[in-house]
Amino acid sequence: MIKNKVFTKNKKLKIICFALIINVMVFSGLEWIAGYLVQGDNIYRQVGMMDGNHPLMEFDDELGYQIRKQAMRKPTHVLSLTVEKYEVADASGKPTRVKQTLPAELNFTYEEGLIRSEHGDIVFNSLGFRGPYFKKNKPQDTFRIVAMGGSTTAGMYENELTYPRLLERMLNQPSTGKRKIEVINAGVWGYTSCQVMKRYKKDIVGLKPDLILLMSGWNDINKMRTSGITKRSQYCMNHHPVLVRSKIFRFLRLKIGEAFKKTPSELGVEVFQENSKYYLENLREIIEDAGLNGTHVVLVSLPSLFET
Repeated sequence: MIKNKVFTKNKKLKIICFALIINVMVFSGLEWIAGYLVQGDNIYRQVGMMDGNHPLMEFDDELGYQIRKQAMRKPTHVLSLTVEKYEVADASGKPTRVKQTLPAELNFTYEEGLIRSEHGDIVFNSLGFRGPYFKKNKPQDTFRIVAMGGSTTAGMYENELTYPRLLERMLNQPSTGKRKIEVINAGVWGYTSCQVMKRYKKDIVGLKPDLILLMSGWNDINKMRTSGITKRSQYCMNHHPVLVRSKIFRFLRLKIGEAFKKTPSELGVEVFQENSKYYLENLREIIEDAGLNGTHVVLVSLPSLFET
């Protein structure tokens, strides 16, 4: 009788272990399939970002993603850059826009990293900012400006042609040399006002800038199109860091979730107007906190907004 009980118990354990192994194998297979299906242009679909192997970006619990910090100390995958360019005009006289994939080379020193492509060099520093390395503790003879925003601040491929780098050179030209003007590029591609506000608190306050240039808004448009938002915490909602690391979760959010979104024409202008207040609250929070720290803020808009 005792032997039968022991046999039955062992049999149950084997069944449970077998079931666990099968479930793990099925889940792993679904993760692989979901990871394959969500590869594309969206930043969360970028191969290697969620597991720390992307050469440019890394996952962050608060911001979702950020420019890699201390990237030269971590192994990375080879990166291919997809760029758009205009080719010679066709018969109709209109230039044709085409996408082209370029190989990129990643090379890091202790302080700076360089991604080199045909279109120009992208320089990153070990503090997680685009542009050359700078000392985190501001020198006494330096007037520090931090430019914050999304891709319009981060810029494209040629590092020396981003607006923060151009501005730094312009401001230092008439300088007597007694005081240096430093412009730090804190822009990150795809950042909304929520991420800009969170990065201000996380990374910018400690830099003790004298002035902040704040250009943010384009990436909030999709958030403003979302119906059913009743408070800013919903507007700036970040998914749980454990969930977002799952490829199945990202597939469900990116593929299935998009199918249920209403178009702008279905939502109406009232939704945009209602959600815009949360965008303004993000900007006001930065401005008010900066004021308490003795930092001036200048709101910057794109010249193209005022072109016909």
